[in-house]
Amino acid sequence: MILTSLSLTDFGTFKGVQTFSLGPKPGRPIVLFGGKNGAGKSTILDAIRLCFYGQQALGQRVAKEQYLGYLKSRIHRNPNLIIQPNHSSICLEFDFADPDGLHKYKIVRSWEDQGARIMEDLQLERDGRPLDEVSAEHWQEFIRDLVPIGVSQLFFFDGEKIQQLAEDSSDQRTLADAVKLLLGVDVVERLDTDLGTYLSRSLSQRRSRQPNQLAETESFLEQTKESLKTLLTKREEQEKELFGLKRSVDVLEQKLAASGGSFAKNRDSLLKDQERLKVEAATARNALRELCSGLLPFSLAPELCRSLKKSLINEELLEQKRAAAQFATRAASAVRKSLLEKKPSWLRSVKSDLRKTLADHIASVLHDMAGPSEGHAFHGYSSAERRDLFKWIDSATTEIPQEVASLTKRLEQFNRSEHKIQAELRKAPSDDVLSPLLHDLQDSYKALAEMNHSMTALEENIRILQAKIEDLSRKCQAEAHRLAAIVSEEGRLHLVPNIRLALDEFKSTLIDRKVRALEQCVTDCFNVLCRKKDNMRRISIDSNSFSVTVKDKDGHPISKGQLSAGEKQVYAISMLWALGKTSNRPLPLIIDTPLARLDRDHRTLLAEHYFPNASHQVLILSTDTEVDEAYFEQLTPAISKAYLLDFDSMERTTTVSPGYFWREKHETVQATAD
Repeated sequence: MILTSLSLTDFGTFKGVQTFSLGPKPGRPIVLFGGKNGAGKSTILDAIRLCFYGQQALGQRVAKEQYLGYLKSRIHRNPNLIIQPNHSSICLEFDFADPDGLHKYKIVRSWEDQGARIMEDLQLERDGRPLDEVSAEHWQEFIRDLVPIGVSQLFFFDGEKIQQLAEDSSDQRTLADAVKLLLGVDVVERLDTDLGTYLSRSLSQRRSRQPNQLAETESFLEQTKESLKTLLTKREEQEKELFGLKRSVDVLEQKLAASGGSFAKNRDSLLKDQERLKVEAATARNALRELCSGLLPFSLAPELCRSLKKSLINEELLEQKRAAAQFATRAASAVRKSLLEKKPSWLRSVKSDLRKTLADHIASVLHDMAGPSEGHAFHGYSSAERRDLFKWIDSATTEIPQEVASLTKRLEQFNRSEHKIQAELRKAPSDDVLSPLLHDLQDSYKALAEMNHSMTALEENIRILQAKIEDLSRKCQAEAHRLAAIVSEEGRLHLVPNIRLALDEFKSTLIDRKVRALEQCVTDCFNVLCRKKDNMRRISIDSNSFSVTVKDKDGHPISKGQLSAGEKQVYAISMLWALGKTSNRPLPLIIDTPLARLDRDHRTLLAEHYFPNASHQVLILSTDTEVDEAYFEQLTPAISKAYLLDFDSMERTTTVSPGYFWREKHETVQATAD
C-alpha cells in the first residue's frame, strides 16, 4: 500500500483546499512534514485516521454523539471571516495491491454542519469508479477489512504511542493486543464464544431435566463481563486524562524554565553564598583597616624605612664603638696604673721611663683597636627600642605589602563572585511571576499522583475481574461439557468440547510461534538502534503473559527500570518496528514527533537506520528541534518530498509550502528531483 495524495478542505487549521502529494520516489521513502508545535502536524495524522476509520478512529467505545461533536469541532474556524465554513472533507488516495493486481482507491469523507445536526458522507472509489460490488452502507467495513484498524496502530502512531510502550505499566497489555490483532486471534476467540453460545442454547431444553448451574454461571459471567467492559472504558478515559496531565506538567515545566524557574531553584543557595561572601569580604576589609591603623602607612615609604633602618644600624655601631673606646680608655688607665705602680713584681726591675713608654704604647694600641667614635646619634634609641624598630621596618617593607596584596586579591575575588551572584539573582524572576506557575505545577503534580493511584487501583480491579471471568468461563465450559456428555446424542453437539479445546491449542501455538519470531526481530531492531554497541541485549517475551525481559550479553535479566529514558524510547520504537515487520503487511509508516525524548546519539542512530528502512513509505511529522539541520542533511538522501507547515496566529490558519525550515522552495525541489 502506498499513500499517493491527501487533500484537506477546511479541516482543523487548514483553510480552503490543501493538497499534499505523498508518493515516494524509488529509494527515497521519506516524506517530511516540518512545523512548530501547533502548526498542524498532528492534524495530518488525525485526518488520515479519520478518513480511514471514521468513528472508530476515536476509540472503540466512543458514542455517536461524541463523534459528531468531534466532526463539528474539526471544521475550520477563522476569526476574521464573517461567514464561517460549515463543511469539511478529507480525501485520501492510495495504491493497494491484492491478488487481482494493483488498484487505485480514493476515500472521501465529508460532513456538513446543518445547525441542528451534522451530516456525514462517505464515498469510496476503486480505479476511478464507485465500488459497486459492495453496497454503500458496508463501505466502512470494506475499508476496515482492507486496512484493519488494529494493524494500522502499528504503522500510524505518535509520541504518545511510543511513550505508552515505553511505560512499564502498560506495555504487556499493549503488546498482547498488538500480537492478537496481527494473528487474527480475535476471530478465534469470537468463534470459541459462538461455540459456547451454540452449546448453551442446544442444552437449554435439557436443563430442566438435569440439575446444572450453567444458566446461573453464564448470567454471572455476563454480569462480570459488563462490569469489566465498564472498567475498561473507564481505564481508557483515565489513560487519556493521565496523558493529558503529563502533557500539562511538561508544558508547565517548560513555562517555568522559560520564566527563569531554573534560576529560581538555586535562589536560596545563591542568597546564602551572597551572605557568606559579604561576611568574608567584611572580614578582609576589617583586616585591611587594622593594617591601616598599624604599620601599613610605613609600607607606602619603603625607601624611607630602609634609610631609617640604615641610620639606626649606624647609630648602633657608633654606640658600640663608643662603648669599646670607653672600655679601651679604662683598660689603658688600668694598665698604666699597674705598670707605674710596679705591679706585678717582675716590673720593679724595669726603669720607670721604660714602664711609662710601655704604658703609652699599650694605651695607644687599645685606642686603635676601639677605632674612631666620632659622630652624632640623632635618634637616641636604646638597643631594645632599635630591635623593635628593625622588626617593624622589616614587617612594613616585606610582610605587610604581601598581606595587603593577598587581602586585595581576595576582596577582588569576593566582589567578582558577588557581582556574578547578583547577575544570577537578577535572572531569577520575582515571586509574583513564579508563584502562579508553581501553584499550577503543584496542583498538576498532585492530580498526577492521584490519577496514578487511581489507575493502580483500577488495574487491580480489572485484573481481579479478568481472573474471575477466566474462572467462570472454565466453569461454564466444564458444565457445558458435562451436560453434553449426559446427552450423549449423535450429531455435532458432542464435538463442540473437542473443537473448543482444539481452538484453544491452535491459538496458543499460533501466538507462541509469532512471539518467537517477534523476539528475534525486536532484539535485532533494538541492538541496531541502541548506541551501546559493546553491550548487546536480548529481548525475551513470555507467550502467556506477554511480559518482556531485557537480558544483557551474558544472559542476565535487566529490569526495564534500569534502562535509561532514551533506551526505553528506543525499546518502544524497536517493538513497533518489529511488530510492523512481523505483520507481513506492506503498509506505509506515519510517525508524529518521534524524537522528542531521545538524546543526540539515539537520534543519530534512528536517522541512520530506522527512518530510511522502516517501510517503503515513511511520513515523518517533526519540529525543527527534532529533525534539525544536521539530521535533515543526514536524511536528505532518503527524502522524496518535504513540506513546511506555518501557522498564522492572527488568522488561526496553517499555510503549506514545499521545503523545510532551512531549505527554500527551489533548493528542496532540486534535492527531491535528484
